[in-house]
Amino acid sequence: MENPADQAPVVEPQIASVPTEASLKPRWRRIAEVSLAVAVFAVAVPVVVNGLAGAINKVGASESITAGTTAASAPPDSAPPANIAQQIVGSVITEPPSNDPATATPTTVAAAAAGNHSHGAATPEQPLTHTERTELAEQLVTARTAALTYPTVADALAAGYTMVTTYLPLIGAHYIKGAIMDGTFDITQPEMLLYDGTSPKSNIVGLSYYMFSDTEPTPFAGPNDHWHQHIGLCIKDGVVVGGEQLSAEKCAARGGAKAGLNNGWMIHAWVVPGWDSPQGVFSPEHAGLVFNLDPH
Repeated sequence: MENPADQAPVVEPQIASVPTEASLKPRWRRIAEVSLAVAVFAVAVPVVVNGLAGAINKVGASESITAGTTAASAPPDSAPPANIAQQIVGSVITEPPSNDPATATPTTVAAAAAGNHSHGAATPEQPLTHTERTELAEQLVTARTAALTYPTVADALAAGYTMVTTYLPLIGAHYIKGAIMDGTFDITQPEMLLYDGTSPKSNIVGLSYYMFSDTEPTPFAGPNDHWHQHIGLCIKDGVVVGGEQLSAEKCAARGGAKAGLNNGWMIHAWVVPGWDSPQGVFSPEHAGLVFNLDPH
């Protein structure tokens, strides 16, 4: 029997380790690579954080701008005026407008315009036939010639016209000739002349025809001459000092009287060169007649 001590010792096989790529690098290079990675991380983190913060701020600012724009563009509680006349005119006249722009206020001007006349919105023009257009063209040329016969207020006064309204935005100053006011239409004899002021040198801008009739007149060719009425104006010494809606008591307090004129009809004709109305030759108002227009 063999002695265990005589047996040869068992030797475990040794597996040689394979060197890695990292273990083959010099120690200084490994330290440099780790340091570089740490440095890149340290720089990248603040950039990313700042970028996220900027994006958040932009979103917030955009929302604020959007909210502000929405609030600014929101319509007011009351509906906007339907036409340019309603943007300028307002309440009934209480006193003639001041000719001094330093003392006159928009309220005074608006009151003056509304108190003396209420013309409403312009009616869209309807198409004309060839025959109607030819005839209307001839009528308007005749009307223009009549208007240019009185180029200034001084000319109107010399011809027997008298002021019936002061200068009012949208319609100008009206000068009337009562001697020719009747139920006939004579295109060469306009009952009213319209000027850009009331000084002797103020220039003509248009004219008005006035007729007495139980029904609306239609003397011009085509369907676009829409006549209007002023029933119940407050008249003092031949001058309009209050509008249709002014009570008889308040009119009397101004020294005036309410005029019926239930069968009186009138129409504006903007036939003067340079004063063509953008709303049509027979438009009830002219947007170019603004406050304090007359340079004289």
